[in-house]
Amino acid sequence: MNTDLLIIILLVVLAIILLILCALVIFILFKTDLLKKSQSDEEIKISKHNKSVVEAYACAFHPDQNAVATCAICEDAVCEHCHKDWDGIHLCPEHFALYGLHTWIEVAEIKTTPTAPEKGHKLYHFKHKLWSDERVPAYLVTHYKIDVDGDYIESWVKLYAREEEADHLMTRFRVIANH
Repeated sequence: MNTDLLIIILLVVLAIILLILCALVIFILFKTDLLKKSQSDEEIKISKHNKSVVEAYACAFHPDQNAVATCAICEDAVCEHCHKDWDGIHLCPEHFALYGLHTWIEVAEIKTTPTAPEKGHKLYHFKHKLWSDERVPAYLVTHYKIDVDGDYIESWVKLYAREEEADHLMTRFRVIANH
């Protein structure tokens, strides 16, 4: 048998096998509805507020408006109309007023680095639990120190609370941070 004919036969057989495999994959995808976009795709709940992706990035006060920031205190998304800024702190209208009525004290700080960013997680969780469980307002600020010559970045995650709650929260966080 001629080698050219043998090569052509092998190529035809390989092409048929590839077509069968493609047809099988397409059949499996359609059979399992992986290619069909279902309503539940938009309804997948992903945020802590049990909202879809679209809802999570919509203003908490104007659901038809896209969010431009989240409130540093309550973590609700806010649109451009609702967004209030005070010295770089993003706030919703309610907490903008609250922020202005109080003196805020640094309660805790944690140094993180690019190789250990997770060190700040305790502070983020503590702040989140203060609001979600107890409605105690607090906010976080991250300060960066960049050493260009040493090619080094460190950040300080700092928690601020109202002056009247600061001592109590400092003590609570120390207990949590030591565990």
